[in-house]
Amino acid sequence: MKTASNIFSWLGAIGSSIYSIIMWKEGKAIIAKPVLFWVVFVAVVIIRLIILCCRESEIESGHKVRCGVYTLLFVSVIGGILTLCIPEENKQYRSSGEMPPLERLSTITKYENELSNGEISMEEYKRKMAQLDGEPDEQYDPKKLTEEEKIRIIRQYKELLDENLITEEEYNKKKQEIL
Repeated sequence: MKTASNIFSWLGAIGSSIYSIIMWKEGKAIIAKPVLFWVVFVAVVIIRLIILCCRESEIESGHKVRCGVYTLLFVSVIGGILTLCIPEENKQYRSSGEMPPLERLSTITKYENELSNGEISMEEYKRKMAQLDGEPDEQYDPKKLTEEEKIRIIRQYKELLDENLITEEEYNKKKQEIL
């Protein structure tokens, strides 16, 4: 669905731009003055390109409706409708606090099983649940973390650094705190 919405959006933008030029050359354009026509034409093309280039990141960040409406109004009717029809499972979850509901339920069940089997303590269970909810790690003493947990946390911060969500200074500071 995502691919179809992209294809129809680009085709709609290109097709309507070509159609506008043809109508202007035949003298059937709404704007008859050449300078005014080309100013409006270039402005519309720029707006369409901005929308088309930002579509992917907007959809992935959960702004599917806003992106669909802009596409519908300024670019392509079919592309906009298809954008609104993209299923939610195409959303990419970026932070630890945002994960697919089934994966979250599975993780919670795993932690509860570990607790009931005595594999982890209540304190460890609470810490894992807080991390699952996206609470910062600073509230926990790094001395109480196992080596595996330290490595996992550092890797999570490295992913944030790679995605430019934190600075290298923040990453290095957090790494030193944990180690």
